[in-house]
Amino acid sequence: SVLYMAPEQIQGSVDEIDELTDVYALGVTLYELLALQMPYAGKTAEAVRAAILEGAPPALRPRNRRVSRDLENVCLKAISGERARRYTSMQAFTRDLRAVLADEPVSARPPSAFERATRWVQRHPTGTTALVLGTVLVIGLPTTLALQQHAYNAELQKSLDKETLARKAADDARADADVERDRAKLEARDAESVSGFLVELFEAASPSVAQGRKPTAEELLRSGVERIGSQLRDQPELRARMLERMSQSFAGLALYADAQHLAEQALDTRIRLHGHDDRRTLAALVSVGAARRNAGTSDQGIPALIDAVALYECTLGPNAVETAFAKIELATSFTRVSRHGDARQLLDEAAAALDSIGGDTRSMRQSIATTRSALDVATGRSLDVLRGADEALALDAGVSDPLHPTRLQMLSMRALALRDLGRLEEAEYAFSEAMELGRALFGADDTHYAQLLFHFAQLREAQGRVDEAVGLLREAYERQRAAYGIEHPLAAMAVQKLGQALGHAGRVDDACTVLDE
Repeated sequence: SVLYMAPEQIQGSVDEIDELTDVYALGVTLYELLALQMPYAGKTAEAVRAAILEGAPPALRPRNRRVSRDLENVCLKAISGERARRYTSMQAFTRDLRAVLADEPVSARPPSAFERATRWVQRHPTGTTALVLGTVLVIGLPTTLALQQHAYNAELQKSLDKETLARKAADDARADADVERDRAKLEARDAESVSGFLVELFEAASPSVAQGRKPTAEELLRSGVERIGSQLRDQPELRARMLERMSQSFAGLALYADAQHLAEQALDTRIRLHGHDDRRTLAALVSVGAARRNAGTSDQGIPALIDAVALYECTLGPNAVETAFAKIELATSFTRVSRHGDARQLLDEAAAALDSIGGDTRSMRQSIATTRSALDVATGRSLDVLRGADEALALDAGVSDPLHPTRLQMLSMRALALRDLGRLEEAEYAFSEAMELGRALFGADDTHYAQLLFHFAQLREAQGRVDEAVGLLREAYERQRAAYGIEHPLAAMAVQKLGQALGHAGRVDDACTVLDE
């Protein structure tokens, strides 16, 4: 990410990117390990880039007094903004690190006063001119007069500082009051707009409007999307928030293509309003990555999530809640495309971040446990799946309602693990519990329930009840295909398993027909 980039990378100097660039990145990692913070920071990615180009990292020892001067010099030499001052190779870097461990002399030396002055001049050409002129004038004054003038200037500066602080405090107070008043007005307007929006939206469900027919949730949502475009055109911030909520609602109905489209609209609005580095924009970027994954295009959602993680690390740091959440979402997408090692690393980083944050993080730890279980399912580690599902269910106590999709996911994984371990009777009981919850949450016609049928069919096949398995798989496939289309991964997986089950049942012609389709 940007935090580990050398100046030549940020400047796009392709010809200069070489082993010295790698030395720099490793030096930044060493600095982070020793200080537990990055050498450069900023509220935006642009601020971080500017600080790196400035090339003046803070000294290490004030941040960690246990760091020796030699080790500080070695680290700062590795991350020197001037390529000529860095180690010329990894071997040279290694030699100095070994020398530190052995209490032997190192080649790294702190810059001399002359070198520091030279670098300051290079970074501040305008300030240098003023400094030179000031030096010439001071040298030309008699010593006594200079001392008197210095004392007078100090008193004058002290008075000016007091006046400046007083004025700043007054200005800040007025500005805070203005901001609070404007925020209250904006919130009142938003609340009024949302109230009117919802009243008109749900009027469609009243008997007089619906003419005796109860509109579906999907119809209400689609009506809401139309109203967002017409009624909130002049309130882009509120429009973005409502688009995000609508996207989540469509996802809850398994209408993932619609959810993706709305999430992308919200992201475009956020970028126009706040730029790319704002926290609201980054949250929208994460939502887009997750929506694309749910729509069956994990490969398209991964770049958005990678960008979100990198920008969160730059702006908020690696231990922020938002960074951890983005890493969990990225790990989930990596799991879908079989990048299991990358997914596990991200989950470990997210868990470590939550350890440092403290507070009630059970909900996010539950997400980590659930995603780890999905990883274990994908890699055939059934015992780990069972342990992870039990851990997540324990964390679930008091966090979510018993009728909650996350609980359904954990129950399903537990049933899958028991099936794969050959504990078929326990698996059948676990599946019955999961399917009962699935019907209560989504209904028997929903795609979530179809996925449960798909997994339950494989249990029936393992029990030797192949004809039942064929019926369940055909039912699951038809629902997945109707909802997503034949090219969605879930529909493709269902038709593949259906063909295999038909083959096991001896219905080879039917199997060939299904697999050809």
